[in-house]
Amino acid sequence: MGLQPSPDEHELMRLAERAIVRAGFKVASASILHGIPCFVVEPPVDQKAAFERLLTYLRPYNLLPTLRRRPEGLVIKVIPFWLRRPGPSLVPLALFLATAASIFATGWLLSFGWPEGPFLGALMFLGSMMAILATHEMGHWIAARLHGVSVSLPYFIPAPPPITPFGTFGAFIRQRSPAPNKDALFDIGIAGPLAGFVASVAITFIGLPMSKITIGPVPGAVRLPYIFAYALVARLVLGPQPEGSSTLLHPVAFAGWIGMVITMLNLIPAGSLDGGHIARCVLSAEAQRILGIAAAICLLIISMLPPYGGAYVLMAILALFMALQKHPGPLDDVSELSGARKAALLLPMAIFLLCILPLPVPF
Repeated sequence: MGLQPSPDEHELMRLAERAIVRAGFKVASASILHGIPCFVVEPPVDQKAAFERLLTYLRPYNLLPTLRRRPEGLVIKVIPFWLRRPGPSLVPLALFLATAASIFATGWLLSFGWPEGPFLGALMFLGSMMAILATHEMGHWIAARLHGVSVSLPYFIPAPPPITPFGTFGAFIRQRSPAPNKDALFDIGIAGPLAGFVASVAITFIGLPMSKITIGPVPGAVRLPYIFAYALVARLVLGPQPEGSSTLLHPVAFAGWIGMVITMLNLIPAGSLDGGHIARCVLSAEAQRILGIAAAICLLIISMLPPYGGAYVLMAILALFMALQKHPGPLDDVSELSGARKAALLLPMAIFLLCILPLPVPF
């Protein structure tokens, strides 16, 4: 049992209870715990829609409800939540410009020896990388806005050439308000990797015809970790290659490979990675944490295999640390993921496996 509410808390409980009943729930009991109104409720037939109505009713009062299953039954808590409008900030723009500069510098170094020269080659690499990164982040942004979730502009992360051969550590957007339910969390989680993967495949189709096929090893070249999806596109574009040949990737084709790596790493079901959001839609917080730890360890082991040469060790360690953090889940953590989205779970799983498993090209 909660403590006796103060006059202000009593008014808050009355407001919250009216909204809960209006949304379609039946209140079985009410209490207040540490200033937070708590209601044990009986749900209507369409529980998910009722909770969405409750969100709409409480939002003008700067209140957010949460729905959880507890030993005593279904519990709605009503929490004060102020969504502060961000003031003018040049940080996203500054990071974008810094990332564009670091990618351009990387493209310049990659473009020596190509017909277009380093300047045009750097521009082509910059355009390709930004197309993949921006498409990925816009996928998240659009899905979030469609579900009424407040998010920031993308924050791009620069990485000058001596640090990585990619020119960037990727990009992210900050989620300022929680996802209302598992459907929204799933859509936000999958939209980025799906859009980024499509963009990566398109860039790969553009870049591979500009690449060079040579017989024997290429002096000074670095062998990239194997990606089955990339090898499949290469076979479709370039056809079967003679025994002992090597493919020297054009910077645009290299950008497509980077995009597939970024997609695969984001789909690790750990913590707040995109794959973590997706996994949390069908698993409890504890089960998702265990899956994330197992996936990070598996990636670490797979990374040691000859086709990868330890390329993903650092990301596997980072994913392991992220997996130890408990995912908060959506506001409505009780209503199930929709049937269509459950079927769509096969899509991110397939993309992840196509980018990590050392499968041979079947033709």
